[in-house]
Amino acid sequence: MKIGEKIFIAVLVVLILINIFYLLKRAEIIKIHPRLTNSQRALLDKFEIELSDGQYTLLIIFGVNDCASCMAEQKYWNQLNNKPNISVIAVGHHEFEDEFWKCIPNYGLNFKVIYDGEAAFKESFVGNEKTPYKILIKEYRLILQDGPNTDNISQEVSFRKILKEIS
Repeated sequence: MKIGEKIFIAVLVVLILINIFYLLKRAEIIKIHPRLTNSQRALLDKFEIELSDGQYTLLIIFGVNDCASCMAEQKYWNQLNNKPNISVIAVGHHEFEDEFWKCIPNYGLNFKVIYDGEAAFKESFVGNEKTPYKILIKEYRLILQDGPNTDNISQEVSFRKILKEIS
């Protein structure tokens, strides 16, 4: 076999493997979870949020002005916090810290809440998306990201997706 034929076959094999990998990934047989960026990891360190090996962390990024129907998901977040392999942490932002803490008891959250006065988490993790925004992390990888859900059905679906991931 000539060198040109060998190169052609090698390129063809590589293209076939890439295509197979793409199809498997698209069918979610292979899941590629992106790593947290350095700036995201720095934020976790700054706010002393520890990610344990083998443990899931659900970050909920929210603003105290988020709509009530969106924040109604808190009943599911509280349920998740009672699971053994997940910790739930809410990171909230608001212009004034004292007003932020006055609003928190109204949400009935039974897990750690952190005040982020600069909305750095929203900027780094969510960008222009609406909040509350849920981010499921395991070992510094983004497993699942989900925006606000304003009705009971979408809230239940979101909750079930997270339960499926952590089971």
